[in-house]
Amino acid sequence: MNTLLQHLEEKNRTRIASFDFDNTLAKTRRNSDGTYAKDENKSLIIDGINEHIKDELMRYHSKGYKIIIVTARPDKPVSRQQVEDFVKQYELPISRIYFTEFRPKWHLLKKIPIEVHYDDDEVEVEGLRKVGKNVIKVDRLQEAKNPDIDEGDVILTGKWRNSPATVRGFGKDKHNQPTVKTNKSTLNLYKFRIKKLMDQKSVKESVDVDDTWGSADGKFTGNVKDLVEFANDYKTVVYPIENLESISDVVGVQFKHVKIKHKGEWVEYAKLPSEEQVKTKENENKRIENVDLSFPIIIETDKNSKPVCILDGNHRYSKAKRMGKQYILAKLIPLTDMERFKI
Repeated sequence: MNTLLQHLEEKNRTRIASFDFDNTLAKTRRNSDGTYAKDENKSLIIDGINEHIKDELMRYHSKGYKIIIVTARPDKPVSRQQVEDFVKQYELPISRIYFTEFRPKWHLLKKIPIEVHYDDDEVEVEGLRKVGKNVIKVDRLQEAKNPDIDEGDVILTGKWRNSPATVRGFGKDKHNQPTVKTNKSTLNLYKFRIKKLMDQKSVKESVDVDDTWGSADGKFTGNVKDLVEFANDYKTVVYPIENLESISDVVGVQFKHVKIKHKGEWVEYAKLPSEEQVKTKENENKRIENVDLSFPIIIETDKNSKPVCILDGNHRYSKAKRMGKQYILAKLIPLTDMERFKI
């Protein structure tokens, strides 16, 4: 009897699929520094719809899902009108639009029984997954989903016998290879790896492993490669950017307090020769553009868990700051733990 009731409840339950707006559904234009481009009316510039995300949305709608949009935009008339006009223009079957006003989306979505959320923001994805939500990171999604397999299909798994499993969704692994999510486990779609799907950035391009770092009190120092390996023992958290403003060097935004390596020594930017300042600013801005925010920054904390120093990640912090983000992925290392670090 209980099984029958559960079946009826499941059958009658409203199923919800959630979609981010900017750079997920909409192709929102960005400037070279990662900030959103605006027109003369200070509205964000949209260059159309992401067709493969629209296809995903319509696929869920055809299965009876209620479709909602959850955007971090502010709930202001101009912003709301732009999103609503977009929905009408592309005839999207949207039940409701939520504006989180730059608050993390997990605050809202943990209260809504969504079955899936699509988003392009690494911090949002990480935060939602930490509260148990099924999130699909929007990145090469069209290539990562096999069109011959659909949700509800039954596949046969198992090394020694054919064990049936029902397809629940699609995703990708840490190598950007397509995966199939079933009611039993998550499986790689292929035994081989597809080279064109693999991330081209190496850790060296996103984290300067040959650079050096130093603790706030100057007692500990070393190269970033060793620090990153040491930090692997610490969990990644979603950290408020505002907590870092008093201790951070906003590289490329305010240069006067930033120290730059010049002829083997760390020199304040303001004391560099003028031609070196121009060259340095160009190099630092380019480096900020190329960093990957999916790599957590590493923060040293005091005995009260307050941040005292960014050991590694000032460029990632600067990029997040420029993009107007409120949170960033981070690893927190207490100063007392630094004694375990072997130089």
